[in-house]
Amino acid sequence: MAGTGTVATSEELAVLVRNDFIESRHAGSVVVVDPAGQVLFSKGDPNALVFPRSAMKLFQAMGIFSTGIELSPEFTALATSSHTGSAAHVELVKELLATGGFTEANLKCATEWPVNKDMLKQVYKADGGALPIYHCCSGKHAAMLLACKHEGWPTENYLDRDHPLQVRILEAVEYLTGETITSTAVDGCGAPVHAMPL
Repeated sequence: MAGTGTVATSEELAVLVRNDFIESRHAGSVVVVDPAGQVLFSKGDPNALVFPRSAMKLFQAMGIFSTGIELSPEFTALATSSHTGSAAHVELVKELLATGGFTEANLKCATEWPVNKDMLKQVYKADGGALPIYHCCSGKHAAMLLACKHEGWPTENYLDRDHPLQVRILEAVEYLTGETITSTAVDGCGAPVHAMPL
């Protein structure tokens, strides 16, 4: 089965000490490169495949913005980063959705409780629950919907791997990394995530 580096190719990266007692040891791989991609420092296997998780947002943004959509700086920040589900963030996501005639119901991202403590208290007091709009990636999903509308692509299945938007994002990943993607999975937000060398 394809996957990330093995225990044999990993190195100890961190040690957790509690009251002079080594509580745990953490192994893995790490690499530092210069702007030209030359390796400056590495431990373990710098060629190990990893899922970039939230670091995928910049790659996804390349696919999203290649459609020609234009967003304000505020909406661009929301589309390319994670948020905490604060009241201000949720309102921004709603505004971004509304620019394309969408609502929260169109979001296909996973449900999540707000990370923001004030918003979490409000949700609990109102007997609310986890919702897609609170998910840290809901701004990115809103931008995905707008990109689909701009191109005339269907929006109900915008997370499918063979959807034109996801194909465009995969093309951006391969172009920017210079790698042919061989492994794809589903990230925590529901979007495809592509394995690439660390």
